[in-house]
Amino acid sequence: MFPKTNQGLAAPGSKAMLKLTPGSPERRITWLQLLHLIYILVPYLTIRLPLSILFKHILPLLTFYRYKSAIVKNVGRPAYADVVARMTNYVLSRSTQSQARALLFGRTNPYNMTYSSPLFWGKKQWLSEVKEPGITGRWIANQHTARKDDDLVLFFVHGGGFVLDTGGSAQGFFGFLMQELTVKRGLRFSIFQLDYELAPEYIFPSQIIETQAAYAWLVNKQGISPDKIVLGGDSAGGSIILSFLLHLARSNPAITTPEAIFGPVPRRPAATLCISPFVKAISNLPSRFENADYDLIEHRSAYAAVLSYSGAADITPKLTWWPHHLFFKLPHKDLEIPTSSGGTRNARISAEPKLDTTKARQNFVANMGDPYLNVSCAEDPAWWKEAMPERNLITWGGREIFRDDIVEWTGKLDRADCDYETLVKPLGSHDWLLYDFTIPGLHITNSTGPDRRLMWGVESVADYMCTLTDARTAKVVDLEI
Repeated sequence: MFPKTNQGLAAPGSKAMLKLTPGSPERRITWLQLLHLIYILVPYLTIRLPLSILFKHILPLLTFYRYKSAIVKNVGRPAYADVVARMTNYVLSRSTQSQARALLFGRTNPYNMTYSSPLFWGKKQWLSEVKEPGITGRWIANQHTARKDDDLVLFFVHGGGFVLDTGGSAQGFFGFLMQELTVKRGLRFSIFQLDYELAPEYIFPSQIIETQAAYAWLVNKQGISPDKIVLGGDSAGGSIILSFLLHLARSNPAITTPEAIFGPVPRRPAATLCISPFVKAISNLPSRFENADYDLIEHRSAYAAVLSYSGAADITPKLTWWPHHLFFKLPHKDLEIPTSSGGTRNARISAEPKLDTTKARQNFVANMGDPYLNVSCAEDPAWWKEAMPERNLITWGGREIFRDDIVEWTGKLDRADCDYETLVKPLGSHDWLLYDFTIPGLHITNSTGPDRRLMWGVESVADYMCTLTDARTAKVVDLEI
């Protein structure tokens, strides 16, 4: 049989003491789902995708741009990168969670593929897994030194719409960042990535509880000062870390960890790294639709993920064998989320889905208004001022569907007088900082600026990290004087 897809459940380190909130039964891929996955992929890879590349990339060149496509004209993404980007979008919009985890977003194969690449040749000593009571994760670090002696530690929470593990796609970026900071700049730097339990098997606030447990473990058990920790997350992981910071500022009684095991909850970390954060659960802002043809993700899949994460509804597509479903996005009945204009790809999502029971509808309304789940509902500037660390770096792409949501959120930070820096790639897609190292050629755009270089993102983040250590050193010197 196939391995379990939510491998954190099988980890030796039991998480029973965290009292996580269970949701749906565990997702496992079956032989029928494997056959269905082949059924939807083969026609796409052999017919639809080649035709798309022909009309969107080849004909524009052969006919002097007479039929120039939007992806070429407005972004400049090369064909070989667009192939992978479109396939990723296709899989995310058609597969079940167990299929997507088995193919692209699991806890084993995507990581092993990156770790076997030339980037990690001779650096396997950097890699280690963590399976402690209540904690599952992985280190990229110098195993010959103690973590408490590091200059900086990046505590990272991966994305994946709460239902997938896309952390494997971040490992290339992490490898280059490690090289830039440790080898080139001489910084003692390490990365800890949390492997939290996925929805819908475990629902909110389970993932925030795990984040708190891991943060307390890093500080109280590993001896790492909060002044050395950069709390990072991408996409859904960005939402989780912001929820956690709001909780640190104003405690949510539902988010607790046993002090006897993990120690007291530490104070907030020194800084954040927010990569394309999923800050608005329900959004009809323009970028959700204007960027639908350019991004790796699309807005109704994101909405379905929120429903699974919140526990309001288990939005899992049923297997379908109708041939016309091979040519339309989100074909499955359970994923046809009601929209204000009848369900087209770019339609605006209604404020409330048609849930089966009154209790489910009540849970949905309550959850979407909960700022610990949907951080866009935190309107009090004083709360954000209390929650956000002194230093923050926020990155996003100008061609991603979350662009306007993130810009709206930074407006709240402005009103709260929070200090933050931005790293924006005008023609970048969702999570460009990570996926530019995963999808060959994705970093290439029509831009003539520095963001056209592959290493621009890594070097910019490394510059930010170095300023954090410089500021802390200066602060210590001032205190000594």
